[in-house]
Amino acid sequence: MKKYVIGILAFALLWGGVSFGYLEDKIYCQFEGEQLTLYLKEEPNTRKCAQYLSAIEQLAHQKYTDILLVLEYINQGTDRVYRNEVYKLEKQKFLRLVQYRQTFLSTISSFEEKFFVKYLESLIPFLTPYLSELYAQYQSYLLPDSSATMLQIQELEQQIRVVEDIMHAESLEDIMENIPAYLYFRQNVEWK
Repeated sequence: MKKYVIGILAFALLWGGVSFGYLEDKIYCQFEGEQLTLYLKEEPNTRKCAQYLSAIEQLAHQKYTDILLVLEYINQGTDRVYRNEVYKLEKQKFLRLVQYRQTFLSTISSFEEKFFVKYLESLIPFLTPYLSELYAQYQSYLLPDSSATMLQIQELEQQIRVVEDIMHAESLEDIMENIPAYLYFRQNVEWK
């Protein structure tokens, strides 16, 4: 029985691993056989990737529950030869689901990383000249003859920080966290 319990603990350790990031509930998946295709918007025959992940996790949980039930019967001494075979079969199914989940999550994580790089690359050309303008405006605010108020200087400093945070983001989540402030400043705050 101890070897089975150790095996079950190993299953639990295998369950951890890669997790979604910002796009977890925003991208769509389509399966054709073993091939997984990811989409940024809903297309025919696609579902949110998070729904697929949830289904995989439910199946794995059911297999785990089945394994525990088989182990209980083995422990009771009920038809051990047959139950050992059932245990091996259920263990294989569970391990396949764990592997499938890991592959699924790795694929989505890779997609998110590539999307982040492309997204950042598309933002930098717009942000760089804008940041230069902000720096120039900031320098003019610091001149002795400037009529800039402390509030204007602080708002400009905030805007510079937001743009720098976006440009130095390490994840899509970092960018998305700062985009609302960036858009607010771009649309509502005019520097004179």
